[in-house]
Amino acid sequence: MSTLIGHGNPEVVDTIQSHAKNLDRLFTGVLNPWVISLAKRMTSVTPPGLDKAFLLSIGGESTEAAIRLAELYTGKTVGLAPPRHGVTT
Repeated sequence: MSTLIGHGNPEVVDTIQSHAKNLDRLFTGVLNPWVISLAKRMTSVTPPGLDKAFLLSIGGESTEAAIRLAELYTGKTVGLAPPRHGVTT
């Protein structure tokens, strides 16, 4: 990133410091005004019926939540054989 914007770019440093002062929580298990605002903005542009947001902190949580929702909806279990976690080839 530093090669794109310059190492120690004052504008970037000021922005990071400004936002860091306003963040009260980053843990996704606890609601805060930023999370609520983001959820409202996201659901305001989705089609009717897609009016809920479930924000998670990492891709693994999101994938697991999607699989569990699919299982609840279809009643079928999803799985891969062989497992793909950590496989890079």
